[in-house]
Amino acid sequence: MIFGGKVNSSAAQIILEEMYRVGGDPGDIMKALGLEQIQDDSHMEEIVKELINKFPEQVEQYKAGKEAVLQFLVGQGMAASKGKANPQVLSELFKKIIK
Repeated sequence: MIFGGKVNSSAAQIILEEMYRVGGDPGDIMKALGLEQIQDDSHMEEIVKELINKFPEQVEQYKAGKEAVLQFLVGQGMAASKGKANPQVLSELFKKIIK
């Protein structure tokens, strides 16, 4: 599920814990607990654009070459998506939209 991009590693740990505790299919547990990653790029793009507007100072810092700020923005994207966004996709979207 991690390899296929359906869940992140922390969600996979929760699923594994639940499988051990009560049993069940990992896909069913993922759906029941709402742990699947957002697969809709347009939804993630919407999140990225909102965060760019919310954090203009950090965006300017990133444009000025401060690469570490990208991690801050990705972290904000993860928080906004309640951990359901794929961080690699968020990072690429930030790079693409900010340029």
